[in-house]
Amino acid sequence: MHRLFDDSTYRGILYPKYDDDYTSSIDEANEYNDVLDEFRVYWNVPTFQCHKFGYKFNEVAEWGIQQNIDDNFRGDKISLLYDPGLFPALMQGGGSRSDHVIRNGGVPHEGNLTKHLELFTRDLVTKLIPDPNFSGLAIIDFEHWRPMYEENFGSLSLYKDYSMEIEKYNHPHWQKEDLQREASRKFEKAATQFLKRTLQVAKSLRPNANWGYYGYPFCFNYTPKNDQAKCSSNVMKNNEKSKWLFEESTAIYPSLYFKYENMSSEKRAKFMQGRMVEAIRVGKMSNSKKFVYPYTWIKYYDTKQFVEKADLLNSFSIPKKNDASGVIIWGASNDVNSEKKCKAMHNYLTGVIGPTLKTFYKSNRKAVKRKRRAKVDSIFDYFI
Repeated sequence: MHRLFDDSTYRGILYPKYDDDYTSSIDEANEYNDVLDEFRVYWNVPTFQCHKFGYKFNEVAEWGIQQNIDDNFRGDKISLLYDPGLFPALMQGGGSRSDHVIRNGGVPHEGNLTKHLELFTRDLVTKLIPDPNFSGLAIIDFEHWRPMYEENFGSLSLYKDYSMEIEKYNHPHWQKEDLQREASRKFEKAATQFLKRTLQVAKSLRPNANWGYYGYPFCFNYTPKNDQAKCSSNVMKNNEKSKWLFEESTAIYPSLYFKYENMSSEKRAKFMQGRMVEAIRVGKMSNSKKFVYPYTWIKYYDTKQFVEKADLLNSFSIPKKNDASGVIIWGASNDVNSEKKCKAMHNYLTGVIGPTLKTFYKSNRKAVKRKRRAKVDSIFDYFI
């Protein structure tokens, strides 16, 4: 059973140093099958854009990474669906709500759920995941708003503003507190239906896939209002209120994207640990087992520089330590939209990602063998 947070939670989360041997390819990947069986690393980088420049990225699979056939971005192993269907949203524009284009009502309680599900169904079947027997990872990436009203802050605060405008129009004589209460109630009720019904339709059409939303559960750790590794108690309560989302999901896909500036490697490790602890916690709230596959970006989100070796190794080791099922390596389209960027990405794969994974496999191989040996011994003891 996992402890949540005490002083020991963060001890030992900076992982082994790298081997000096980076020259050999991992053609012997089968040697690490015992680790790969328990922890799978997926490639979710649109490197198909690099094929026209002569970079095929065939080496991805050679390093034991799960890769779609022909390096397709959506394929047999993993499919990431960006903003599918017709979710209500306030699109584009400047900083104020009035500068945005209202799509399908703008906010959940003004949206047409039927229209959204019809478009989602059509696109899912015809182009997003055409294979009815698809059994890989299926991730819905919808980030325009969050289902808990109060968590729409910062750039998402316009959803609360617009919701308040609607309530002021409907109830011009109400007090502000009453307007906020009604806006929150309507927003969350409708948001729940949009996210929940989308998952239900997805599972009915592609029942073998591992469905979930990108970025959940939220944590907001190491932020101005919560400058620590642990998720705040309020955020954890909100995640518990969102239990319906994790019950409906068949996999959980939290985000481990981190910055470079004003964060040491140790602090980034604690940042990842905090998010993994919460992901595992919400997964255990469900009555059924949930696979947990955190997303990690190969670049720091503030500097857009490639992640350094120590942080990359922790991106694999910390999820593994917390009993995640694997990790998804993500990259943006903008990371590979030129020959120069493709060359840099290829060099990073062969010079950093691959060797780092080799170190990770080696450091975990003995642990996996010990775990399996203990399991066999316990079975043997039972029959004795």
